[in-house]
Amino acid sequence: MQVGGRLVYSTCSMNPLEDEAVVAHAALRTQATHRIMPSAGLVPLLKRREGLRSWRVQHGGAWYERYEEVPEEARAANRVQRTMFPPTPEQMEAVGIRHALRVLPHMQDTGGFFICVFERVSAEGDEAAGAAAAVGAAAGAAAGEAAEQAQPRSVAAAGPTEAAAAAGEAAAAEASTDAAMAEATQGEAAPAELSWGGNRPKDGVAASHIAGPLHCAPHNHGKYDAIFRLTPEIAARLCSFYGLGYAASASSSASSAATSASASGSAGEGDGDGDGAGFPREQLVARSATGKAIFFVAAPVLRLLRADDKCRLKLINTGAKVFERVDSYRLVPEAPPFRLVPEGLHLLVPHMSRQLVYVSTADLRLLLARPGGVFASQLSHPTAQAATEAAQPGSVAVIHDPHGVGALTPGAPLPLMLTALRAGGGGGAGGGAGGGGAAAKLELQVKRADIDALKYRLDYLVQVAEEGGAPSGGAAAAMETTGPQP
Repeated sequence: MQVGGRLVYSTCSMNPLEDEAVVAHAALRTQATHRIMPSAGLVPLLKRREGLRSWRVQHGGAWYERYEEVPEEARAANRVQRTMFPPTPEQMEAVGIRHALRVLPHMQDTGGFFICVFERVSAEGDEAAGAAAAVGAAAGAAAGEAAEQAQPRSVAAAGPTEAAAAAGEAAAAEASTDAAMAEATQGEAAPAELSWGGNRPKDGVAASHIAGPLHCAPHNHGKYDAIFRLTPEIAARLCSFYGLGYAASASSSASSAATSASASGSAGEGDGDGDGAGFPREQLVARSATGKAIFFVAAPVLRLLRADDKCRLKLINTGAKVFERVDSYRLVPEAPPFRLVPEGLHLLVPHMSRQLVYVSTADLRLLLARPGGVFASQLSHPTAQAATEAAQPGSVAVIHDPHGVGALTPGAPLPLMLTALRAGGGGGAGGGAGGGGAAAKLELQVKRADIDALKYRLDYLVQVAEEGGAPSGGAAAAMETTGPQP
């Protein structure tokens, strides 16, 4: 990490062997260059407790407070290690273990979580092993009691903070490093020595859009995530069809998108604003060789995976799902066989300039009331009609737009967004009811069991907006216009 960079160690466990034992010993090994950062202020409304300063270790049905109390045979067999026990009280105070956060289920009706944030404060020393390596080593030690103690759940890395932006040379160095990595990895081939780890399909052939493994332990065998690179061709098709990175800004109006598509009649390479370079397509990956789903991983995570050339990290639930394969969606030659998924819309929509339909509250209620679909001519707003007719047959994002803005508002909560199938005639001027083909039609891709819940949610959002609350939205965080960050 660069000076000012942060690394978050988090588990969904309350076991101190997975929590405080890991971070305390990691902090001791790296205290010259790193610190445990006070992070309570980052989440002031979160009810939590400080990290534990002492605990006991269980082995063979007995509890031990000190490593020296453990039977010699257990120590010799490496079943119980010294790093499982707390350091001295003075050391615990010095490393700031109190700044770790324990989130207990009964305090705020949540799951149980442990969170600790490391921050790099000095560039001197520790070049050979940064905080990530120390945390990994300590986590491995905590796993020594495999039969009786639980495994660490996850390690997530975060990039430089806002403070790092003011760190002059450090920020410039990181930007230079990132640029060099992007150039070096452009169009790279999978390393010959990188194993498929038991994740190769039974027939031995990966999907045509899978370029090869990016991160896969030799003996994975599907127990943990394996990460696979996509071919440049499928990434380019996805960006072109959905207009990812083609817009001049993070959001574009439905009317301008409709006009652009109508003028061209298709969503091929080259139309729209830009060339798709504004979207980090290298962050689109798959988690299996069959590639039935495509995930988006944050840039710091991607850098971490590339740096872990020995594939020592064990990955669990990496990335956010943004596309899923559905061959029947290949309704026009330009359409890739992947549709949007609801859980990934907040990452993609701010960067899309195509396949977008902004709808009024009345039109969204109409779509929810008619699961079989609504024709473009039945929508009340002319902009929604035009956008539906201009969209290519295939997957589209339907966005709640109660004020008729026709665009996302930077800094505001993201609105309610749903996925839909745009059926009927081809997009462009000939796609409407009078264009010589089947009339354009929108069909929400929503389970019938979820329709009532969505209606209640829509009513609530409208009520809040009418009472002068936040704009009608469905996300807790404000839209980031600088790039998707799952």
